[in-house]
Amino acid sequence: MKRAEALAVLHEIFEESQESVIYWRVSLDSKESHLVEGSDGFEIKLKCDLDEHSRSVIKSILDRHQLGMKEENGVVVTYSKLE
Repeated sequence: MKRAEALAVLHEIFEESQESVIYWRVSLDSKESHLVEGSDGFEIKLKCDLDEHSRSVIKSILDRHQLGMKEENGVVVTYSKLE
């Protein structure tokens, strides 16, 4: 996803999950440091613990933006879905 879209999605995630998730680390990384093959532009990486409710909130935001999510070692990685 493009940088501006990634920032907008990140703001939505913070706004809608502010009372249910504590984020230890947040980064906006370019494709060169990707964890998910086939993603383009920027990825959002969130170091946090998600429960079912917060995972559902974040997933609904990502679905609206047609983005995917991968959880790996306590890090949530969002990325553009392959079409």
